[in-house]
Amino acid sequence: MDMDKIKEIAYSNEGKKIQDMFKGSEIEQAAKSGDIESLKGAVSQLLQTDAGARLAKQISEMMKK
Repeated sequence: MDMDKIKEIAYSNEGKKIQDMFKGSEIEQAAKSGDIESLKGAVSQLLQTDAGARLAKQISEMMKK
C-alpha cells in the first residue's frame, strides 16, 4: 500500500472531518481501551455519515490499485 496515497486521503477534506469526529469520541476511547465491540459499533456509525462513506470509498479505490 502506498503511504503517500494514505497520507493524501488522511489529509483530504473527508479525512480531516473524520479526524475531527474522532477527537474525544467513542471511537477514540474504544481504540485506546482495546474494546473491539465498541470500536466496531462506533466505526459502523461513522461509516453511515456522508464523510465516512466518502472516506471509505476513497480507501476502497486506493486498495484496488
